[in-house]
Amino acid sequence: MNRTFFLIIVALQIAFFLAWEHLGYSHGEAYVFLSGIVLLYFRRKYMDMKPYWGGDLSDIPKYFTRK
Repeated sequence: MNRTFFLIIVALQIAFFLAWEHLGYSHGEAYVFLSGIVLLYFRRKYMDMKPYWGGDLSDIPKYFTRK
């Protein structure tokens, strides 16, 4: 999952949340929170990062480099 795809999905999540709230539905915050966790999980998985509990956080700069 490259950076562009990641940012597009984040933008779509925000747009979906705004539309959801505009239509008057509740629990949009829960959707954004849970889908954000899933998105970060797949981002780390496809960048071959260790799980958060698997070691130190020295691999976080991979988020900010081009692949």
